[in-house]
Amino acid sequence: MAKVQRTYEQLSFSNPGKQFADIGLERGGRRREAAEKQRTTKKKPHYDGKGYFIHPEFNEPIKICDCLKRECPGCFPKCRKCYSKMCGPICASNRNTIPVQVSVNGQGGLIIDNPLININGKKRKQQKVDEEEDEDDQEYSQPTLPGTPKSKLSLNAIEEIVKHEAEIYKKAGVDGIILENMHDLPYSMSKDVGPEIVAAMTRFSISAKSIFKSPKKPSLIGCQILAGANCQALSVAAAAELDFIRAECFVFAHVADEGFMQGNAAELMRFRRNIGADTIAVITDIKKKHSSHAITADVTVGEMAHAAEFFLGDGVILTGNATGKAANVHDIKEVRQHSLLPVFIGSGITSKNAKDFKSANAFIVGSYFKKNGKWQEPLDPENIQAFMHQILSF
Repeated sequence: MAKVQRTYEQLSFSNPGKQFADIGLERGGRRREAAEKQRTTKKKPHYDGKGYFIHPEFNEPIKICDCLKRECPGCFPKCRKCYSKMCGPICASNRNTIPVQVSVNGQGGLIIDNPLININGKKRKQQKVDEEEDEDDQEYSQPTLPGTPKSKLSLNAIEEIVKHEAEIYKKAGVDGIILENMHDLPYSMSKDVGPEIVAAMTRFSISAKSIFKSPKKPSLIGCQILAGANCQALSVAAAAELDFIRAECFVFAHVADEGFMQGNAAELMRFRRNIGADTIAVITDIKKKHSSHAITADVTVGEMAHAAEFFLGDGVILTGNATGKAANVHDIKEVRQHSLLPVFIGSGITSKNAKDFKSANAFIVGSYFKKNGKWQEPLDPENIQAFMHQILSF
């Protein structure tokens, strides 16, 4: 008690209880300010170039999930995929790495998730990591339309891609282009394709047309909306004043990977008349790719082409059994025997086999014009120009 009294006397407090309380508040305020300053000026981990993120204070590797490949937002980040703190060992089960025992400055026992070590314990080449990051970047830039599961880009960003590709095709001298929502996986059936897809496709079609069309050279622009959304595609073509659409399941029926499809020629052609779009051609696939045709196994490709002509189609498209797979060259002759419609080859055309299909009226080339021959990749301008030069030599 005497000690406390001396403290009071030394400080000359008339109201020591209140003054001590004020000092406590003041000290607490300073602590809060210091904590806030420390929080706002907190250093982030740095990457040591060897596969480790180093803690800024302890100078030791920290656990980090490979989901955060290029950046670390804090000392103990939360994984953006599994939302688990310090989730390196957890996420290791989801990829090609395992937790690795390391020693730092003689202190062992740290477990980190090393992106440069594979499941065999061998070092993975840095080039491999770079390739994987490039693949991620390319996947991110795919022009998937808003509202679909893999959508990441804004309409403005997608429009820039469309304009850029239209310019590439124009410089290469191709005769026409088709806009298709190929990246909108998984594809919806026609009845489930919403107005947002129609609106986006109309916008991009108008943009592509403004770049690609030229009074100096005749050209064609068309569109297709997956899956089997022929009336929606015709709406886009009418609004954007395109030349044609690519239609699925115009006649007969088949089972596609999206489900059962049946011919909609009657609905489509009546719709074309109703909206005043008679000048827009309907080019239709027959025995189309990615489909089972068991229910029409007794109908030849020639008979199907005849049915497409009979139902007022403007052209037929022959394909292989999948994207990038070549059609049967003998089918061209059979179609010619049953129909007067122009024949398009809709898949699998390359510089090696193009000459085999030169009796067709036109080629629709997709995969071969992309880098590495993969439809998911961006365009390869040099490949397109070389192909067009070859075609002109026929």
